[in-house]
Amino acid sequence: MSPRKKSEPTLPDPRDVPSAEDDPLTKQQREELARRRPEASKQKLSGEGGTASPRRRSEASETLERSRRGRRAAGIPRRFPVGLATDELFSPTVAEAWNDFIRSQEVRGLSDSSIEQMGRVARHFVEVVGEAVRLCELSITDVEDYVVWMRRKGNNPSTVNTNLNWVKAWLNWCVGKGKEPEGLEAPRFLLAFDPDDVKSVKQPKTVKRIADPDAVRRLVESLDSSTFDGLRFKTTVLLILDTGVRAGEVCLMNVADVAADCSSVRVYGKGSKERTVYLSREMTEHLRAWLACRRRAMEFAGMEDNPVLFPSLTGNRQISGQIGDLFRSRCKLAGITPAVTAHGLRHLWATNHVRAGTSAFLLKQLGGWATMQIVTTYISEVGGDEAALANQNASLVGNIVGKRVPRRQANKGN
Repeated sequence: MSPRKKSEPTLPDPRDVPSAEDDPLTKQQREELARRRPEASKQKLSGEGGTASPRRRSEASETLERSRRGRRAAGIPRRFPVGLATDELFSPTVAEAWNDFIRSQEVRGLSDSSIEQMGRVARHFVEVVGEAVRLCELSITDVEDYVVWMRRKGNNPSTVNTNLNWVKAWLNWCVGKGKEPEGLEAPRFLLAFDPDDVKSVKQPKTVKRIADPDAVRRLVESLDSSTFDGLRFKTTVLLILDTGVRAGEVCLMNVADVAADCSSVRVYGKGSKERTVYLSREMTEHLRAWLACRRRAMEFAGMEDNPVLFPSLTGNRQISGQIGDLFRSRCKLAGITPAVTAHGLRHLWATNHVRAGTSAFLLKQLGGWATMQIVTTYISEVGGDEAALANQNASLVGNIVGKRVPRRQANKGN
């Protein structure tokens, strides 16, 4: 990588800075701040798991917060439109800012996997940019260098954009646009560029891989329900197909999450969001059969108190990667190509809901999506078939030429 070129931070016009008479800080207070100026932090982001250890804010940050409250109480406008100060005392290093950001997200209650991923992004970003670089020295070229570094490492555009979104969230947090836990105020540090200027990389549009219903039927028929592993995987496949839950959500399910009549299951999705999914009558019977088999197996193994809904014979909780391996191995044994995937079943479930007329808002709630963006993709994919059928039924050509196809035949043909 070529030597990094630092761009000069954008500084405000000195004429806009309040005079000493308007400054609420006395000469003695300014001297005290200068005396207490901290050295550049030597703390590094931990390499283990990618997460940073929580730490207290520096004395300079606490002093800055008191100064900000004093200015607000005195009715004095901010010195700078973007940040609080240009002096290096008030501009933390990149490593310090990442540490504080990760800590704030932990307080917000983000999942362990999100904190872990954020820590990896932070560690790599600091390695590329430099640990001692201060926020006021950071430029958009540094962010572009990080993107180039990811591409040279072989990351695909989707992964690059995912990591870049964490960088954008961090930059917005630094300038006061981020989300802070209740009762805390987001910091406002000076940046030489607008975080909104950071653009995502282009990535090819891919078509969602929806599971083939015939392949799913062959897969279910090939599973042996007389064995513990066979019945467990069969129930898992049918549960995903019936409710659209994610593989990771299946792994987190406990027996206590199942309703007494087995008509619904409590699910913990992304971001620790809880929702309830409802089972069809056929799925309810399958789940009851699995619970009876599970109870006998756990009693035989002496693990009656095991809370996991879909445990292994040793009582351990599965992970989503193991479920993915099961899909691949079982499809290979059944001669199914391409292999059915757990997420392909989720796509099939969502598509069928759209065809059945489920409202977009209800589908969003059942699927556990945070926004309507994903839901609209399913609606647009199904919309092609629906539009073709609507055009066939509304066409006047059949009436004019006298060879109108009956509606039922049109439906069947489409």
